[in-house]
Amino acid sequence: MKYANEPGSLFWIGTCWKATSISEFWRRWNPVVSDENANVLKWIHQRTANRFVITTSIFTIFLFWGLIHDGFIFLTNNLLHTNRSFEFSFTYFFCLNAVAVILDKNLSFSLPLPNRLKTILVFLWLLGSLRYRHLIVYYLFF
Repeated sequence: MKYANEPGSLFWIGTCWKATSISEFWRRWNPVVSDENANVLKWIHQRTANRFVITTSIFTIFLFWGLIHDGFIFLTNNLLHTNRSFEFSFTYFFCLNAVAVILDKNLSFSLPLPNRLKTILVFLWLLGSLRYRHLIVYYLFF
């Protein structure tokens, strides 16, 4: 499903703001990457219908993209001679969102709320998980 082709959208930026769930947001955020990730998951699902393997694959995809983002920031900082160490700030963000997507897909329930309110809740989650990612991970795992 290509959300980027919706009327009035500017490539992918115009469509992600209509998401009413975390899963839908990530499908709409970058359709090209989302389609490739979906192809990987379809390939895994064809080989095994094991829910644990599929869930682990979703988490691994988000982990991979988090490491890619952090790696790019690390390389950029070192090219600019800031000599900052490798931080996992985006990796935390992507992993938290992986957990949210997995729960969204596996629990498969929908709150009986208007779509606009659902959209607001999605963005509050995204902003909160981006802003407080270190605290959330610290309190969950340490």
